[in-house]
Amino acid sequence: MPSLLTLLLLGAAQAQQPPPAAPAADEQPPPLLEAPALVDFVQAPYPPEAEAARVEGTVLLLIEIDETGAVTGVEVLQPAGSGFDEAATAAARQFRFSPAVDETGPVPVAIEFAYGFELAPEEPAPAAPDPATLPVNLEGTLVEMGTRVELAGYDVLAVLPDGTIESATTDAGGRYAFRGLPVGPVTVRFVAPDYQEREEAITLTAGEVTDLKLWVKNLSYRDNEIVGVYQKKREPEITRRTLSVEEIRRVPGTFGDPVRVIQNLPGAARGPFGTGLLIIRGAHPEDSNVYVDGGEVPLIYHLGGYRSVINAAFIDSVDYLPGGYGVRYGQSTGGVIDVQTSDDYPERPELTWRTDVLDSGFFYTQRVGADQDVGLAASARRSYIDAFIPLFTAGTGFVASPRWFDYQLKVGDADDDPSGSWSVFVFGFQDKLFLSTPDDVAQGNDPDTQGDVSARYETHRLVLKCAQELGGDWSFMVQPALGYDAIQAGLGSSIELTQGFTTLDTRAELKWEPGDALALTTGLDSAITRYQIDFTLPFFPTEASFDPLAEREPYSDTVAGWFFTPDLFVDARWRPLGGTDRLLINPGLRLSTLKIGSSNFIADVDPRLALRWQLTETTAIKGGTGLYLQPPQGQEFGLNEDQLTVTFERGWSSELGVEQRIAETGQIDLTGFYKDLDRLIVDNLEYEDPETDPLYVNEGIGRIYGMEIMARKSLVDSWFGWISYTLSKSERNAYPTRTAEEGNEWVRFDFDQTHILTAVGGYRLPRDFEVSGRFQYVTGNPYTPFAGGVYDIDAQDYTLYPSADTNSERLPAYMALDLRADKLFTFKRWQLEVYTDLLNVIKGENPEQVDYNYDGTERRYITGLPFIPSVGFQADITF
Repeated sequence: MPSLLTLLLLGAAQAQQPPPAAPAADEQPPPLLEAPALVDFVQAPYPPEAEAARVEGTVLLLIEIDETGAVTGVEVLQPAGSGFDEAATAAARQFRFSPAVDETGPVPVAIEFAYGFELAPEEPAPAAPDPATLPVNLEGTLVEMGTRVELAGYDVLAVLPDGTIESATTDAGGRYAFRGLPVGPVTVRFVAPDYQEREEAITLTAGEVTDLKLWVKNLSYRDNEIVGVYQKKREPEITRRTLSVEEIRRVPGTFGDPVRVIQNLPGAARGPFGTGLLIIRGAHPEDSNVYVDGGEVPLIYHLGGYRSVINAAFIDSVDYLPGGYGVRYGQSTGGVIDVQTSDDYPERPELTWRTDVLDSGFFYTQRVGADQDVGLAASARRSYIDAFIPLFTAGTGFVASPRWFDYQLKVGDADDDPSGSWSVFVFGFQDKLFLSTPDDVAQGNDPDTQGDVSARYETHRLVLKCAQELGGDWSFMVQPALGYDAIQAGLGSSIELTQGFTTLDTRAELKWEPGDALALTTGLDSAITRYQIDFTLPFFPTEASFDPLAEREPYSDTVAGWFFTPDLFVDARWRPLGGTDRLLINPGLRLSTLKIGSSNFIADVDPRLALRWQLTETTAIKGGTGLYLQPPQGQEFGLNEDQLTVTFERGWSSELGVEQRIAETGQIDLTGFYKDLDRLIVDNLEYEDPETDPLYVNEGIGRIYGMEIMARKSLVDSWFGWISYTLSKSERNAYPTRTAEEGNEWVRFDFDQTHILTAVGGYRLPRDFEVSGRFQYVTGNPYTPFAGGVYDIDAQDYTLYPSADTNSERLPAYMALDLRADKLFTFKRWQLEVYTDLLNVIKGENPEQVDYNYDGTERRYITGLPFIPSVGFQADITF
């Protein structure tokens, strides 16, 4: 708007009176006594064109005023243009003045008037307020559905009605906040590659703060969690297989158990009847050791081999080491499985419940304490197969009652302090089996071998662990474990065997790491075991008569004693190429020891050397060689602990392999291996007098050789899979220094399986459906054929005689296809997974054993498991 006009009124000397008649030339008008004064001013509108062009101007007007002060005429003396002249003239015509007065009274006059047009100065735009000073009117938390994890570092978007988009980034607690959003409707959006897109429409109200918890769904829960063989700061082994949790959970027939998956990896042969016996690289099951948190346990599977004795939710990693492992492990010539339990405890309490056709169980974990610096985890399971079997055997008189339970409890350090940690872990399990036949079904001619069959075995452990940085380059770890193992077997009322073992294991390690190039660890792997064996027989063991009519005297005895294995080891990890993993040289030395009761202390040395060379970013060569010693086991101690007559069995094991990574998700692992065995413990052929002759001698030898290959596609998109193939040969010669008639011959080992092929694959479908499958082909186990029998009148039974050499024939190959389908439902605070395992959908003949008739003239195969559908669910709840 233009400002008030500047009024220029000329003085009396400038005023003119219009004469009524022309005066004489020398006549002057009388002077004014009062000049006209502007009484009513009219504002002229600013011409729009001039205002738009930011033009100003002044128009000089001549205004005629009559004796009443009214304007009677307006003339432009000095124009300004741009519409100013017209606007000024029109406004001036509406002016009103007070009359001009001279000595005669009011008189008309004419005056000059300057009408100015000025633009008002532009007011500066108000400064935008500092966003940090605006009040928050929309805030909330970004939370992952199912797990209730607060998502940090993600952007949340606010879309305004005009299309404007504001963003806010979540903090460490998943919180986001918007300041000064306009009131009214707003759409809150979340878009991220790993999550399902989420939108929520809300309305903001003036003076109020809206709090919105935004629940978002992960597109792949538990993806890329590594289990099986890798942990941070873990030293590499020569051969270590790697699988993710997602892969493990999807392998049909494993019931989601990480330890069961080992049976699908290279070097792991198939156990009979799916029992889960650990047959690694052609070794006997008793030649491979199983550890839980570094402490040895006698068994890792429940009855039937379907479940490991540690709840899968408790397992952080599983090291599967088929060979070439370091001196940290000893007392075995086969492979090693080391199960590590988790030391991670979530911020929120979590509960997992799992139920299927085998068992039901729970896993619970949380943090406790005033500072939430102590972690707690607990688990328990119980099978109910014994409740289902009577549904199929009702009325037959046959009773089969297998059942198991296990438990785990762990309390540990949860403050993530790298300088030290501690934990207390208690776990155990018990398996029972009871078999009974009808009274009219004989189990042979000998009445002392008839009756109900029972078996029970159990393990309980208390494991303490303390790890501490000592300052400088030194660190220390000590882990004592107190355990009890028991095995009981009975047949009828005349035969019973009970074994009990109380063990104190101690593992201690002192590590010196002066830099990246060298790490030196010295350690103690010790076990003190007290054993007691009680047995009852219907006859004296060395005078057994199989004549059912012969007179017998019951015999009972107890064998008790103790043994001690204080093994020491030194392990070096040298990285000569600037301390990088491009070249790792791993020499080690272990002192294997054994002390049984008052017998002589025996000891031997295990030297080992391993090497891993990273040729390129995608190619690595690995190799290793070393000596592995195994002490006598079980009955090989003999009946008198003071007369130990055998020493360590020995195996010299070597391997060479290459690993090739293909793109980001593919890998091929090829390994060749050879193992030379000697000093194997075998029966003493010259045993006659129990007082002077040993039951066993170290005469046997063996050889195992072959190759393994694994081609794998990791689970990083919609599918995963691997093909595992093992070609191997395992042979034994029990008496190489004797004549052929005495047993000097190479024979196939009982668990020799030439070809082991496993193919596993899974695919993730839309809407959280997944399908997977497993195909397995395995060469049949060798066996010794029989062609008849000789009747023993006293025993009233046939003694079968072989028709060919020992283990000269094989069972037909095993072949089976398993399928699995599962669906994941995700809710705000919990998840539900339902699944179906279809085992042996397609199967071959799959014989597990040869069964002969009474005189050995006819035979038939005892086949493996039939088609088994397994339906189950798992619920994961976050509190």
